[in-house]
Amino acid sequence: MILNAKLVIADLSYHNPNVLYELCLRHACRLPTVQLIRKVDKIPFDLEQFRTIQVDTSSIFTMVPNLQTYKTEIASQVRAVLKDPDSVDNPLSTYYPNLKIQF
Repeated sequence: MILNAKLVIADLSYHNPNVLYELCLRHACRLPTVQLIRKVDKIPFDLEQFRTIQVDTSSIFTMVPNLQTYKTEIASQVRAVLKDPDSVDNPLSTYYPNLKIQF
């Protein structure tokens, strides 16, 4: 499903190695992705220059008032990557702009 999905929203929270591996597959194939992470987690160094939505989950009192903002940010990114998937940068497309792997 990682390679067949029209869009993947990758939750980078907790630095799950499986998520990072699956995200790499999406990046290598230049497939649309949206990245999320909890605000308390550090964005991995190789992804920090690419747009990642940070969600403050430290308290219900800070998270709930911002839910609409988070939803708007996610929707905006989803629209952008689906409109023009090739325009979205990732670590592989930045350093290897002509790389495109297809299955």
